[in-house]
This record gives sequence, C-alpha cells and structure tokens, in this order.
Amino acid sequence: MARWLWYFYWYSFLGFLLEVAFARISGHPKRDRKCLLLLPLCPVYGLGACLILWLAPLGRGPLWVAVSGGLAATGAELVLGAFYRDVLGVKFWDYQGMPGSLGGLVCPVFSLCWTVLALVLVVVIKGLNLAGLLGVGLYLALAIVLQTTVHLAVFNMIPIPPLDGSRLLTALLPDRLYYALMRYERVIMAVLLLALFTGLLDLPLGGITGAILWGLDKLTFFLGTIWAP
Repeated sequence: MARWLWYFYWYSFLGFLLEVAFARISGHPKRDRKCLLLLPLCPVYGLGACLILWLAPLGRGPLWVAVSGGLAATGAELVLGAFYRDVLGVKFWDYQGMPGSLGGLVCPVFSLCWTVLALVLVVVIKGLNLAGLLGVGLYLALAIVLQTTVHLAVFNMIPIPPLDGSRLLTALLPDRLYYALMRYERVIMAVLLLALFTGLLDLPLGGITGAILWGLDKLTFFLGTIWAP
C-alpha cells in the first residue's frame, strides 16, 4: 500500500512539472498548474499513473500498455474532472470546443496523449528505473540540504554576538554587561571564525548536530513504520 501511495505522490508531482512546462511553452495564462490548494501536485497524473502501472503486468506487449493505459488514464481524468466540477465547483481543465469532447472533461486528442504517456511511463521510466534514479538523486539532495541547515542552525544558536543565539544573553546578562560585551562584537566574531576554521568547534558543534540528525532519523523511521505495508 505504501508503495502505491508513493507512486501517487511522485507521479502527481511529475505531472505538475509537466503541466508547468506545458504552460510556459504554450504561453497559457494560467501558469500555476497545481490541482491542490497548497501542494504542487496534480492528482489526475498520480491516479492515472497508478492505474497504468497496475494494468501493465496484466497483459503483454506495448499495444496492451498503450490501449489499457490510455483508457484507464482517460477514465481517471473523467472521474476526477467530474468530481472537481460537480462536488468542489472548480475546473482545472476544459476541453470544450475540441473534437469529440465529452463535457469538456475528456477528448480523443488528450486520450492519445495519455496513450503516449502510458508507453513512456512503462517502457522508459519504469523500464529504465528512471523514477528510482531520480528518487535517489532527490534523496541525496534533500539529505545535503538537511545536514547543511542543521549545521547552520546549530552554529547560529551559539550565544555569542552577532549570532542569533546572543539574544539569550539579553535575557541572562545585566544591560550594562551586555552592552559592554557588544562593543567587542567584531573581535569576538573574528575569534569565533578562527576557532571554526581551525577545528576547535568540531567536537562540540558536531556532537550537537549529530544528536539532532540522529533524532530526526529516528523520527522519520518511526513515521516510515506507520506507512509500511
């Protein structure tokens, strides 16, 4: 179950990127192509991709993938479009005026696009494991960003001016002593940077950073067990 949920999220996000690229290339006035209020996701792509991946092993050959995937994704587009229009009172696409349009929700031209996307998804993306490679790259990028952010946050919380942690001194020290200390702010910062670049702060900062990252790792592992199949 968790695997299909991640499929839905991942391909909804890829669909959002595809929609944004289409809007930029075609010059469409609606540049924000997401189908949710906040998240950059297009659920119709996620649902369509899940149906395509579920149906693909039930038959053999590209023809089966193209036909079954195109029909399933078109069905998903029809159902979601009707839900958006009739239940939520919004429209994220409208094919009115296009040949063969059914209520402006689906049309043969975009059904053909779904057919092509089904082949690309099964033969190229899944066949070459491009989604897995992109996922690994995204994981590594997020890991680097997370570690860098935690390191900077820990360093910035050192209670020495001009770092943000020095605000703690405002609450702990008398005003006269605090303002006297602030007169040496530049000297203190130079000494701090020297200690940082010579490695004198590696042990204390590394210990605190390591503890925070360890806690985040345990938290995400706990959340992962909740979503595990």
